[in-house]
Amino acid sequence: MLKQEMYQMHIRMLLKRYNIRVLKWIHWGNRGATGYAYLGERKVIIPIPKTLKSFYIALHEIGHIVRRFTSGDEYYLEYLAETWAFNHMEQWGYDIPIKYRWQAKAYVFKYLIKDWKSGKINRSNVKKEVVKWLGITLAELDMATWDPVGFGILLRQTGSLK
Repeated sequence: MLKQEMYQMHIRMLLKRYNIRVLKWIHWGNRGATGYAYLGERKVIIPIPKTLKSFYIALHEIGHIVRRFTSGDEYYLEYLAETWAFNHMEQWGYDIPIKYRWQAKAYVFKYLIKDWKSGKINRSNVKKEVVKWLGITLAELDMATWDPVGFGILLRQTGSLK
C-alpha cells in the first residue's frame, strides 16, 4: 500500500471512530495546508492527506475534536492537539521529522505567550506539562514574555525547544 493510501486510510478510520464530519477537504498546495476544527459540532476542514505534513495537520485538527478541551487557554488547546497527533503518528510507526516537533513547539509557544500577555494565564496557573514539553523553565517563560522575538532567537541558537 502506498504511503498516501495509508495516510488516507488512517484519517478515514479516525473520522469514523470519533464520528467527525469533514466539511471540506483542502487540496495541498504551495501555500501549505491549514485546517480548522469546529469543536462543538464535531466537524473539521482538513487537507487531503497526501503527504506526511498534510496527514499530520489532519491529525491535529481531529485531535482538537477528540481531546474536547474548550477552555479559553488557546496554548493548552493547541498543545493537546499537537501531542494527540504525534502520539497517533508514533503508534502507527510513522517517523516524525524533528522539524515538525520544532514547529509544533513553536506554535504552542506562540499561543502560550499570547495567553500570558493577555492575562489569561500567569506563572501560577500555566500547565506544568506544557512547560516541560516545551523544554523551558518558568523563569525562561518569564523572560520570553518580556522579549519573545529575542527569546525565540536565543532558543534557535541554543537548540532548546527540542
